[in-house]
Amino acid sequence: MIKCLNCGKDTANGMLCNECMTNADIEKLCIELHAFNPDVTNEEHPYWNDLANRLENPKNFRDSALSLCSLLPAEKRDYLNIILLTSAAAPFAILAKSRDFFLEKADKILAAGYLTDMQKSRLQGLKLNLLYSTHKYYEAEKIADILSCEKNLPWEAAYALAEFYIRTLRFDDAQDIIDRYQDTGELSEKCFEKLDSNNSCYQKCYEEKGRGYLPRESENIKLYIEFMESMGYEIQSVPQRESLQDNKPPKIKKEDYPKTDFVGVPKSDTFVVYDLETTGLNSGFHAIIQIGAVKVVDGVVDESQTFEELVNPKYSNSSVSDNITKITGITDEEAKNARQVWEVIPEFVRFIGDDTLAGFNNAAFDSKFLERAGRHSNIIITNKQFDIMKYAKRIKKKCNLEIKGDELNNYAEYFGIKNEKAHTALSDAITTAKVYIKLRQLDEGKSSSENDGLDLEW
Repeated sequence: MIKCLNCGKDTANGMLCNECMTNADIEKLCIELHAFNPDVTNEEHPYWNDLANRLENPKNFRDSALSLCSLLPAEKRDYLNIILLTSAAAPFAILAKSRDFFLEKADKILAAGYLTDMQKSRLQGLKLNLLYSTHKYYEAEKIADILSCEKNLPWEAAYALAEFYIRTLRFDDAQDIIDRYQDTGELSEKCFEKLDSNNSCYQKCYEEKGRGYLPRESENIKLYIEFMESMGYEIQSVPQRESLQDNKPPKIKKEDYPKTDFVGVPKSDTFVVYDLETTGLNSGFHAIIQIGAVKVVDGVVDESQTFEELVNPKYSNSSVSDNITKITGITDEEAKNARQVWEVIPEFVRFIGDDTLAGFNNAAFDSKFLERAGRHSNIIITNKQFDIMKYAKRIKKKCNLEIKGDELNNYAEYFGIKNEKAHTALSDAITTAKVYIKLRQLDEGKSSSENDGLDLEW
């Protein structure tokens, strides 16, 4: 017997029980399955997490949306198959390998005339995203004009429209859309929160320095500036970025860079917990794309003192794959438009000061990437580090904790710590810090309810 994907009851009939086969909104269910995050409990379908965890890779549970889609009539099936080409981590973005196919199929489906207004808008929004991401600004503007006249949009289309306005310096129009649509759901709230931050950042940079969004490649910059001139913007208002070599410091040789010094436990109850998102697992040729950190002050996680920044992976001649986008939500274009590693690392070093750095599995992973980033930035990072994963394994054994696995999400789930933005650097850093505090309480013989913070005597 397996469970019905809609109601959770046991069924022998496949993915849906007899009742749900007749009454369920299969289209809605497919979209929800596609957006499923195994690291967050689905409140409407909590049994999905259990089903996903039975798989070798829980994220593959999303693929059941494709099988479920086959139960739909042909017209709805064609539309859903197009929607399911999008990234589950960023449902407004078409995966690069599917772009040509999407454009061909989407235009045929839009011309067929059987879609609802909301379905048309969703497809138009996805098409808008694809066009401006590939620097076809005039075509994108035509779709933006259509969407801007709609009174009610699916959030994916609203997101694409707002992002297009940000990139074309129409910050007030973008903010109106963000304010209107950001509370339409859990996933949309997360995405619009990030977009809201980007809008503020780009607007401030443009107003104070005359610098807004620019594509990376020279030919794309020409296309962008040509379009912006047609919109009435002055060329000098969006100057080209400096050459990557203009401010690049000399790289420290690997043999001249000291290895990170690890300690058993921090000697102070004030330290910094950090996390990195990267283009892959090999620190020798993959690159950092995001740094997140939070300060723990007197044993309490101080979320008012945080560091979070995207990093351009160009220093390692690396790029963001579709798979990494699925995991982190960070696209290759976002990373390529981020600051260079030698611009970010000095600010990170100022943030951490002389504090000990702590991370989850940083001995085997994060510290290696940080050393290489330090070499490319001509900065030797001398802070001692502490690996919370090693400490967690020790406390797990010492206290006989029934925790399956040794991933961060295993410990967070055990302690009831929510990490709703898992695989984003700052959220993972904050979660790691909270897990450490719980572990330390157990290590000291304290109950988890004694204190919100820690009274440590180290």
